[in-house]
Amino acid sequence: PYQGGPVFLGTTNWNNKTQIAPLVQSVGRGAAGTLDVKMEGFPDVAAARYMQNFLRTRDSTRPFFATCSFPGPHFPWMVPEEWGIRYDPADIEMWPNRYDTFEGKPVNQRKIRLLNEAQAGDLSADEQDRELKEMLACCFSYMELIDEMVGEVVATLKGLGLYEDTAIIFVADHGDMAGSHGLLNKGAYMYDETYRIPLLLKTPGAGGASRNSSFVHLMDVTATCLHLMTGSEQDSLSGRSLHGQSLLPLAEGVAEWPRTVHYAQFHGDWYGHYSARMVTDGRWKLVWNLTDLCELYDLENDPHELQNRFYDPGLEEVRAAYFKYLTAEAIRTDDAQLHLLLPQVEIEAQGTHGLRV
Repeated sequence: PYQGGPVFLGTTNWNNKTQIAPLVQSVGRGAAGTLDVKMEGFPDVAAARYMQNFLRTRDSTRPFFATCSFPGPHFPWMVPEEWGIRYDPADIEMWPNRYDTFEGKPVNQRKIRLLNEAQAGDLSADEQDRELKEMLACCFSYMELIDEMVGEVVATLKGLGLYEDTAIIFVADHGDMAGSHGLLNKGAYMYDETYRIPLLLKTPGAGGASRNSSFVHLMDVTATCLHLMTGSEQDSLSGRSLHGQSLLPLAEGVAEWPRTVHYAQFHGDWYGHYSARMVTDGRWKLVWNLTDLCELYDLENDPHELQNRFYDPGLEEVRAAYFKYLTAEAIRTDDAQLHLLLPQVEIEAQGTHGLRV
């Protein structure tokens, strides 16, 4: 019972033997446990070792750019037996939005919930919670292993005298629902669990640590790297807009960060052809689902995104204002979806009545 199946394990030269939480019954319900693979043969450890070897053997007379990609903590949440499961499932608290009713929410999300319920079979709510806690114990152990590997790469940089002059960016491509809203992995939904992702940036030279809550994008990583390489901010690459901004001024606190909203896109076919756009300023979040009910969340009073307020009477001005933000971001990023349907159509088509379910 592992999500990737024998093809996944076969292509990574892993042995098929697994030790998995007894309640994980079938493909699709997630995968978690330990593998009888040595630490040095585990992909995330191997990634760190390749990076360390590169740092030790590179041409020291030339500058370098290197990427170290860790597969985890993506599904399957498995770690080497030697590393082990380092968290007690009984100590893990359930998410406040673990059981979302999806009332008044997109049909697509309710379909996924029904699928999960069907796969759960006769498991009670308590048994499902126990299953999730066992899986999360594996996930958190996996994250700790990656933390250890990052620390070893940093230690190698310091040992070679490279740390002070090296910029380091640590980021993930997306988060994970991890059981919140009754969902796992990522998908056709715009919840904070998958889109609100921390980014760590260390600039060359010594400096004190700080924390900043400004909105940043993955596109900013490219702009930041180009700034580091060229010594000046760049707005294009090979004649194409970066749609991002260097993070160096933000990290160094020398400029006012101009981005006041966060814009994200989903365009995929995991659950049939499904396309969505999201914009938020941290106060409200608007989700434009092109083929489903739209969403509006009051993040100040509903931080766990349980109540869809899109169709509530009295919020017309809020909805219109955030559609305006969304349209502006879509234009800025040259979003091809604008050529098919303008967001304003939703205001006329859905309004505040008729689609409340």
